[in-house]
Amino acid sequence: MQSGCARLPSRLFIDKSGGVTHDDCSKVSHQVSTVLDVEDFIHSAYVLEVSSPGLERGLYKRADYERFSGSLAKIKARSPINGQRNFRGRILGVEGDNVVFLDLTSGRVEIPLEGIVRANLEADVESEFRLARDSEAEKHLIKGSARPETS
Repeated sequence: MQSGCARLPSRLFIDKSGGVTHDDCSKVSHQVSTVLDVEDFIHSAYVLEVSSPGLERGLYKRADYERFSGSLAKIKARSPINGQRNFRGRILGVEGDNVVFLDLTSGRVEIPLEGIVRANLEADVESEFRLARDSEAEKHLIKGSARPETS
């Protein structure tokens, strides 16, 4: 059903160590929408969208590179490093003011934090499927062990 009144989208991104689940988004959505409605913070019709930064989240601060050390990523440098501006590989960590990166093409490179134009994690689909499969197997094991014993 459409109304004649446009509904403003209000987007809220949430994050936590270990990742954000659909249930996390749902809980935050209910809590925030209740507060917004009670406090009448937004004076017109709105749609609240709650989500995580996603599997291919942007990396912006030094802490992001430290947190996601060991993860696959893509980095674009402002100036070429050894003739290369686009890097794809694994974040090894941060040393001084540089991101240490294992590039698929050129090996180990140090990219100045100040010289990074854009950086995103790359989804490791294989790893994500493995985590989902292991999680499902664990749920089945827990359910199986919770069955009452019969004599």
